[in-house]
Amino acid sequence: MMTVPYLDPRRASYLVLSAMVVTVVCWIIAGLMDEDWALFEKTLCHLGISDILFVRILYPISCAVIGFGMMLFGYSVAKVCDRRLQAAGYYACILFGISMLGIGFVNMDLSFNLHMTFVYAMGVTAVMVLLPITVDDLKHGKWALFAFVLFVAAGFIFFTIVNTDYQQPFTIACMFIWLIIKTAGIIRTGSAY
Repeated sequence: MMTVPYLDPRRASYLVLSAMVVTVVCWIIAGLMDEDWALFEKTLCHLGISDILFVRILYPISCAVIGFGMMLFGYSVAKVCDRRLQAAGYYACILFGISMLGIGFVNMDLSFNLHMTFVYAMGVTAVMVLLPITVDDLKHGKWALFAFVLFVAAGFIFFTIVNTDYQQPFTIACMFIWLIIKTAGIIRTGSAY
């Protein structure tokens, strides 16, 4: 039977942090392009590239980078977890990564409903990641992380109910903060906990 290769938790953490940095840089550049900054426009025009096309290409690339990063991170860490709740949360990272891919590659202009389905899926899978891992952390005395995740979960529920434009960026920002906290612990200790 063929086994799927995976990274050790420390390497997987470095990989997903690198993916997160690439994604954030892409979004900052895209944000600057949306503001029509003269420097970037002149540079792109000199290269013969449309600024609108550049932003449209940058967004799916960034979503693909973080999507695959989350999938590999979740799978790799889950494979070495012997705690069921932690493993369930990390396996849910794979679903979160898939929803990020969907958000990046399903154009809102072409299929708004399908795009929003992936946005809501991202919120739901984020809760699926955070909830079991938080319960397990609570059982092992990690209260600070629990308080943060409780705030995040409440935010997800609120933004999903009121259906605001802030649900997607809020979800991603909170997941990135959680990732930094979790991966810092994994890198420091070398274990999945």
